[in-house]
Amino acid sequence: MTKSGAGAGGGGRRAKPGIPKGLWGFTVAAAGFAVFGAVLLVEAALFAHRAERAESTVTGIGGKKTCVRNAGKSGSQEYTCFPVEYRFTTHQGRTVEFTERRAEDKLPAVGDRAPVRYDPADPAADVRFEATALARYAFPAAAFVAGLAGSWLGTVLLLRYRKAGTATARPQG
Repeated sequence: MTKSGAGAGGGGRRAKPGIPKGLWGFTVAAAGFAVFGAVLLVEAALFAHRAERAESTVTGIGGKKTCVRNAGKSGSQEYTCFPVEYRFTTHQGRTVEFTERRAEDKLPAVGDRAPVRYDPADPAADVRFEATALARYAFPAAAFVAGLAGSWLGTVLLLRYRKAGTATARPQG
């Protein structure tokens, strides 16, 4: 009689006792993702707190260029874009100019206005278009919550496997 390993009493492959491979890595990676989300949340909140609002104006649109979306990745994609030049004046009276690349189908007209937020300590270094709270905090909050959930799940599983491992290691008497 041969054992096929597929039947009810067969000797198929069994999981090795102990913690499954990769569970520690999963838990640590999830915790890292939670930290990443928390850092993004704090950075967005700090910027929103210190930023000042201004109204920028489109001052020019440069010539057609080829831009690459997801550069350096296997799914990179070329598209036609145009450098759009903006200008605004800070509350301290300083004129700031910045350029943003826009796809051909999303080009504004010269003279169009767009609300921006800027860092008053260095307005030219950090300018962001005005966004809703949802747009500003959605990704950081999702990363934080997903990281917390994953690290909680990994911790629960690690504790269960540890408990199961210590229960089977005890001598039976």
